[in-house]
Amino acid sequence: MPSLAQILFCCEWLGAVLGLLAVYLLSKGDGRGWMLGAVMIVLTGVVFLAHDIRGSAALQVFFLVTQLMGWWRWKQGQEEDLRVSSRALSRPQGVALVVLCALAWFALGWALQASGGSCPWLDSFATSLSVAAQTLMVLGIRECWLLWMAVNIAYVGLNFEYQLYAFTALYLVFFAMAVNGWREWTRDQGPRGMKEN
Repeated sequence: MPSLAQILFCCEWLGAVLGLLAVYLLSKGDGRGWMLGAVMIVLTGVVFLAHDIRGSAALQVFFLVTQLMGWWRWKQGQEEDLRVSSRALSRPQGVALVVLCALAWFALGWALQASGGSCPWLDSFATSLSVAAQTLMVLGIRECWLLWMAVNIAYVGLNFEYQLYAFTALYLVFFAMAVNGWREWTRDQGPRGMKEN
């Protein structure tokens, strides 16, 4: 019978592999990454919950719902390539996004600190920006990749703190993939590539 530590180790590594495949597919505009991401999210939630990283564990429920929404939206859409159908935020929308993310970070950080959560401020930063990034991704807004860059750096620090080395490596690769996702989704694609939301 495997121990809890062995089960968590397997969840971490399997989640890392599936996460890489999911983000690679999505960065290339392939919506099949949504379903792989859903499995990765369940495994990640188990690992974070076991380490009492409360904000990020709860975040996985949101991720699961939005992954399924993203998959459904992709399956229903006329455009199969997410890079072609992506849009940009307007300047006022971008400013509003920054303000909302900052407010969410401080509110969640205070709540996690008050409840005794582990690494409350780093956890709240990563959690708040993840919600925003995932929402933008489901909506096909290309700035999601900029937020993912910041989120991935935060998770490198958080996972390293808890000696989750597979996840630490995973989020380093995720950072590079987010840079590539930004490049892919902002590549000049004619009039549609310049479309604003």
